[in-house]
Amino acid sequence: FDVADSEKLADLHARLRPHMLRRLKKNVIRELPQKKELIVPVTMTSMQRKYYTAILEKNFNILHHALPQSQRRGLHNVLAELRKCCNHPYLFPGTEPEDIESVDRAFDLLVAASAKFMFLESVLPVLKERGHRVLIFSQ
Repeated sequence: FDVADSEKLADLHARLRPHMLRRLKKNVIRELPQKKELIVPVTMTSMQRKYYTAILEKNFNILHHALPQSQRRGLHNVLAELRKCCNHPYLFPGTEPEDIESVDRAFDLLVAASAKFMFLESVLPVLKERGHRVLIFSQ
């Protein structure tokens, strides 16, 4: 930003301030219980391991050599691909099975491909039965 942009930005903030309402959750909903965070490590499925290994092997040189600043973007791309693989292998184009005979079978394959989904399938019904509310965050 140059000085002119900074002044324009400050002017914009001043104009918008009377129209913005900012509140904190704790000030609005006082009876909301404290958040309980539970991190559960799960192992990858064989499909996830296969893709994870392929990503690492393809990018072996990037991962094992010191990178100059200009080439570090490639490493970030590799890490993003590994994160996708850990979330669900169907996030990669062409990995979903084709010609699935039913919706139930498609659901079973979807769950079986990801260790996270397998875990959620087992734990969510129990939590719902006990009256818990669940927020799932994944990056």
